[in-house]
Amino acid sequence: MNKQTLRRTFLEKRKGLKESEYEWRCEAIAQNFFEYSGWSDLTCIHTFLPIIKNREIDTYQIINGLRKRDWEGKIATGVSDFKYNSMKTYLLDKSTVLKENHWGIPEPVDSVKVEDSEIDMVLTPLIIADKKGHRIGYGRGFYDIFFKKLEPQTKKVGLSLSLPLDPLKYFNSFDICLDMLITPYRVYHFD
Repeated sequence: MNKQTLRRTFLEKRKGLKESEYEWRCEAIAQNFFEYSGWSDLTCIHTFLPIIKNREIDTYQIINGLRKRDWEGKIATGVSDFKYNSMKTYLLDKSTVLKENHWGIPEPVDSVKVEDSEIDMVLTPLIIADKKGHRIGYGRGFYDIFFKKLEPQTKKVGLSLSLPLDPLKYFNSFDICLDMLITPYRVYHFD
């Protein structure tokens, strides 16, 4: 299967999950995040906010979990620029007002900008990943472009409702691998 076929197939599978199964998987991903990601030592976590119609992982469980644990770091999220396939990062606190953009992505309105150099970890959306840390997203390259602007030590963590596939061959020189993949079933670390 090529990237487009994989993208379509796994997006359809994700959208076809029963509500109870989807909720269980999101809860398990959040639990695995708190058990295995090393979050407590970080000062700034950048997270995506879920596109509900695409059944993306409910990252609000992680966001609310960080707040309940009185974590002192910053939670940030991106605002997409579809003209340039780029993102800028903004603070996401309890008072942040969110508005869905044209694609259904919740984005902060009038929030405080966060510098890319402040980010320790990026929770990364994907449709499917492989066992080497390659990810297939929606195909625009937003996160690959964003990753290039970050400090080398910034952890790139994918969140996936599915187990990773055997290594795939459909990747380009500009595709940047994940450092970690969190699934409902286990956590994978990549070199």
